Amino acid sequence: MKEFKLKEFITEFIDSRTNNMEERHRLIVFMMTMFVVFIGFPCHIFGLVGTPSTIMRLLSAISIFSSATLVILYVKRKIELVPVFTIFGIIGQGVQTLKILLLTFYVGGDRFYLIPLNHTISMVYTMLFVMAYSKIMPTIITGVSLTTYIISMTYLNEEKLFAFFVVFFFVQFFICFAGSFTRQSFYSLQQQNQNYHISEKRLNSLLRLKRDQIEAYLNLCQNDHASDKDIDRLFAILDDRSQRNIVNAVKKKMAELKAEKSSLVETFTDFTPTEIEVSRLILLDKKLKEICITMGKSETNINSVRSHIRKKLGLSANEVLKDALESRIKTKNVF
Repeated sequence: MKEFKLKEFITEFIDSRTNNMEERHRLIVFMMTMFVVFIGFPCHIFGLVGTPSTIMRLLSAISIFSSATLVILYVKRKIELVPVFTIFGIIGQGVQTLKILLLTFYVGGDRFYLIPLNHTISMVYTMLFVMAYSKIMPTIITGVSLTTYIISMTYLNEEKLFAFFVVFFFVQFFICFAGSFTRQSFYSLQQQNQNYHISEKRLNSLLRLKRDQIEAYLNLCQNDHASDKDIDRLFAILDDRSQRNIVNAVKKKMAELKAEKSSLVETFTDFTPTEIEVSRLILLDKKLKEICITMGKSETNINSVRSHIRKKLGLSANEVLKDALESRIKTKNVF
């Protein structure tokens, strides 16, 4: 029960502080980051990990204090999330830079273990800002952290640090490159989604129909064998005027189709109903795939019908079927 209430509280908090998917994603990343900070750095302060140096623990305490201050300012709406995250990144990387320099020039201990460890934390910062779709901060953190590592590596002149540097360089380069590609893809997808919603609103405004009305209409049109349920669904959400207009339009169109077919039947007396319908669609300049979709038949079936029509008209392989149909109609003075 408590777990459910906590999850509900977090969800409500995120919903109240974000307006779109980008902001929501960035806030979730920030909350995860703070969770790690408030667990990881106390472990160092209490001697569970890292060097026991007092000044190093003081730097970890500064990180916790600054992070807590930023969280309070954000919760009280004194500052927006992007500046909060940026300030956190600057302070966090500044602390890591000082730690590596202190390990290099002043603090003793296992430097060749602690320096790569602190640089790894900088890599984590880079990855977090990539996840938050930050454009500049991953590059800044990568540049500062690699420069600091080069200074330490050059001063100590230790082969192990050189080996780590090659790995760190390529990993951070890949993170920044992948982050740039991911950010561009996300913004491109977001723009497409925004354009879709704008187009949808314009379409709704133009047609003066609601979303559920359009969905019901499209579902009915795209179904080869519309059921009574599909028809009832469409008419249930239309007002009386819309229903009347649709019925009248269908009646008019059906009358036109009936007249066309009757004329074709009088001209081509030996054609079957299927051949009459295929001929009508050919005269309307419909392509093979369009005829298949309209009649709900396969290409093989339609091609077979076309062959029968050509045979009944006595056409050679070089003659165009549509031209032959039109010629026969003109001869009979049907249209």
